[in-house]
Amino acid sequence: MVKWAMMLTQFHIEYRPRSAIKGQALADFLVEMTGLTPDLPVNKPTEQWWEMAVDGASGLRGYGGGIVFTTPEGFKIYHAIVFNFKLTNNEAEYEALAGGLKLAQALKISRVSIKSDSSLIVGQVTGNMEAREGRMAQYKDLVLALLKGFEEFKIAQIPRAENTDADLLSKLTQYAPEHVSKLARV
Repeated sequence: MVKWAMMLTQFHIEYRPRSAIKGQALADFLVEMTGLTPDLPVNKPTEQWWEMAVDGASGLRGYGGGIVFTTPEGFKIYHAIVFNFKLTNNEAEYEALAGGLKLAQALKISRVSIKSDSSLIVGQVTGNMEAREGRMAQYKDLVLALLKGFEEFKIAQIPRAENTDADLLSKLTQYAPEHVSKLARV
């Protein structure tokens, strides 16, 4: 410090240490000044829609579901589910959708846009198609009950080519179950 002080004297600069601010004076200042500023509007988007792509798969090697969440910022969350019970392909689609909705609720998502390549599932959930079989009607009722837990939702049928991520995850459960063994077992 002395060396620096000697160097600064040739430029007529003096070093003065800062004086301490008493804690109570600082607290009083903060209390006085916080009431004077007007409340600024919070920059909170009114609509925060998450996208959820789902697909189910059923085959000789096993049964599974793939779920891909896309956040409002564009970040993707991948989830694969292995079903340890027999399902038809449509039942696997419903199981994947129900599993995705439960995950969305766990993530505290309030608005979700659901994409599926199953025209049957989308048609039954929207009411455009009738669920004739008993199990399909039960799955439809389960999904509709889960959808009541959201502020808003949209569901749309998309081409299979646009649902490749969820499709790959559902197939991964059949062809490489060792890769999803630590993710989820239902």
